[in-house]
Amino acid sequence: SFRLDVIDHEQELVIRGELPGVEKEDIKVTVMGDRLMIEAERKFEEEEKKDAYYRHEVGYGKLMRTIALPVSVDADKVHAELKDGILEVFLPKLEVAERHTIKVA
Repeated sequence: SFRLDVIDHEQELVIRGELPGVEKEDIKVTVMGDRLMIEAERKFEEEEKKDAYYRHEVGYGKLMRTIALPVSVDADKVHAELKDGILEVFLPKLEVAERHTIKVA
């Protein structure tokens, strides 16, 4: 798995995830009801498989995260961007709730 931030803006949710070494062609983002699924694959370079490692801690292979969305989103308007190893998924909210301040009596 990989680490994610879920940021609640007034008009949209933004999911930000760390995916260093992953190409945008190797990422799949799916919205299913109240869930967001991100699948990615960090590929191992063929030349590196032949090298003798003293230590091998960098993970390769398939990565997947599924998170429950805290609000309803417009799945048709979701878009994602990958820049410098950071994936950002923008999920516009279906209904933007207005904030009401209640005075305590």
